[in-house]
Amino acid sequence: MPNKKIYRQLSRYLGVGEDWRQDINYLGDYLGKCEDLDSKYKSILQNFPDFIDVVESSYVNYEDKINIAERNLSVSSEELLSANRSINSIMNSLGQGFVIFDRNAICGNIYSAAFVALLEEIPSGRDITSILKLNAEQADNFKQLLAMIFTGNYALSFDEIIYLAPRKIINSKGSHIKIDYRPDSNKDGKIDKIILIATDISEQVAAKNQAEEKQKIFESLERILRDRRAFGVYIHQARDFIDFVEKEHPEDWTGVQREVHTLKSGAGMFKLNSLASELHELESVLKLLLGESLSAAEINKKLMDNYSAVKTELRIIIKKFNDLFAIDVLELEKESSIGRNNIYQFADYLAEQNLDSLRDEYIKRVFAESMQANIALYDKLINDIAMRFNKEVNPIKFLGHDVFIIPENYRGMLGAFAHIFRNIVDHAIEYPDDRKDKNKPSAGNISIETGGYKDDRGNEHISIKIKDDGNGIDANFVRERLKSNNPSVDWTKMSDFEILQQIFSSGFSTKTQVTEDSGRGVGMDVVRNEILKLGGDIIVNSQVGVGTEFSIHVPYMLKLNALK
Repeated sequence: MPNKKIYRQLSRYLGVGEDWRQDINYLGDYLGKCEDLDSKYKSILQNFPDFIDVVESSYVNYEDKINIAERNLSVSSEELLSANRSINSIMNSLGQGFVIFDRNAICGNIYSAAFVALLEEIPSGRDITSILKLNAEQADNFKQLLAMIFTGNYALSFDEIIYLAPRKIINSKGSHIKIDYRPDSNKDGKIDKIILIATDISEQVAAKNQAEEKQKIFESLERILRDRRAFGVYIHQARDFIDFVEKEHPEDWTGVQREVHTLKSGAGMFKLNSLASELHELESVLKLLLGESLSAAEINKKLMDNYSAVKTELRIIIKKFNDLFAIDVLELEKESSIGRNNIYQFADYLAEQNLDSLRDEYIKRVFAESMQANIALYDKLINDIAMRFNKEVNPIKFLGHDVFIIPENYRGMLGAFAHIFRNIVDHAIEYPDDRKDKNKPSAGNISIETGGYKDDRGNEHISIKIKDDGNGIDANFVRERLKSNNPSVDWTKMSDFEILQQIFSSGFSTKTQVTEDSGRGVGMDVVRNEILKLGGDIIVNSQVGVGTEFSIHVPYMLKLNALK
């Protein structure tokens, strides 16, 4: 019996019934009796049943193959779906976000669940620059990189080009997400898609920040331990300043601004970064308020939040180092191997006996300290600033004769020296390559010459000369800056020497941009004011391309009044 489909065709076109073989045989016998019928036609009729059998067999085999193919396709589809499920499971189990995007920065439909969790977006059909929250300029730059990659018109490798693409983002939950890219090439070896891989590195970032914070504490502690008493002096100075502002409601806010700037420099010297940051913010707000012509009371009111932040940070520092030293840091200023009260009493006794020369010698030998040693503490600050500016500066070179002083008597001046050293590194010392072009050594040099002398009346004085081998100060440039700031004054009538002395004026700066280290016009006036308080003076001389020298003269004081 032929296949039902074949039977239907025989029935439709030949009109035969189920006994079609009998009909064919009958037709063959009938036609065989015809004498003029060609024998080949008889052969066709006689072999027709066999032909149908062959067709039926082929058809059955064909159907079997189709059924097998359908079963194989079904199995393959299931295996493919299973493989996809496995791939997705692997992708999701890695905890990384994956998505594929094309040359137009459009994401495809293949992505991991982790991608949605980390990037907080379903990427299908979306622009990857939108997913990464890039602004218009960043998105344009990113697509220019893609154009280079997909056209192949570049000499750099994929990694070198894609390095310029966004590498890190922070999502709305504060998680730090690292972004990597991998090329996906077609059979011709050309890149036709890019795989983006997002990894949560929040734990690594937290660990790194924690390690850096510990390192900062160690650096701060190392500097404090080097001179515990200087740290005690600084903490006293900072606390007294806060108390003064809160209780006295000062009228001279320009003076307050100078004091804040000096405290910020001291915080930097002891690596008290958080306090330095709060003081920097306080200084910035104060500068804005001073420009608004507000009353002292209005300024005080607006600054209370900033003062509160500084006070809180100072309290944290005192508690932290109290715990570290197991003593009150406010008492560090009074440290001495000999009881200070005994020193005072014996010195007073010598004075009462009219033994002033012996008294002075006693103070020098027992209580006075090296001025050069006190200034040498700034080597660390100078090195830190130089590293931040990618400059090189050698340690301070001391010349002349050392002078032994009561540090507290010169506390303000020594603290203000931080502004001189900041300006030398920021303004004066050139970058290494620039120095080499000028036939100078790559590292800048700072020298300090100290000594003592007596004036015509026999009064003792201290001489300090601070010199660098940097750019020097251009008097013409300073004159132009002065004209710009105060055009009502005829600055052309002043000599170059007189013009250079104007760098000590309040608000003057040769920099046009404010940075963490300089540019506010507060610094050199602080130095001058502290020296004037001592009854001294300061002048500056400079030669363009050669360097600058600050000459300082202050009275030599051995009285203990400032210490009590």
